[in-house]
Amino acid sequence: MDARRRHTDNPFTVAVCTACGTDVTAMVMPKLRQVVRNCPHGVLVVTNCLLGTFACGGKTSAGPGNSGREVMLVLQPCTRDRAPVSSMQWIGPVRDEVDADAVCQWIASGEWDPGDLPTNLRAELHMARLSRSN
Repeated sequence: MDARRRHTDNPFTVAVCTACGTDVTAMVMPKLRQVVRNCPHGVLVVTNCLLGTFACGGKTSAGPGNSGREVMLVLQPCTRDRAPVSSMQWIGPVRDEVDADAVCQWIASGEWDPGDLPTNLRAELHMARLSRSN
């Protein structure tokens, strides 16, 4: 891929939950800012919890090396005028630098097929699991 095409020209908006404000958030945000900055029609939105506290996909059990609070994102493909053109893609939870790099590469590709994300970042799989336990 030529250097000018490392990042997509496809328009999108990515919303990132920063409500928990963890070390993961501090590590993910600069990476996301950089990839969005390199996409001429990308927009980054910082927001509070995207799912609400009851269904939050970023809250997990704390354990060794895990704060129990990860980062959730939503990517919405759109037109240059910001009108949605397809369904939004839930991404996460992002737990570490490896996850953050995978998400950034996926965003930069401009393909946005959830099947191209590592399974642990395919939020729809995790949300389905959460709803079965309710």
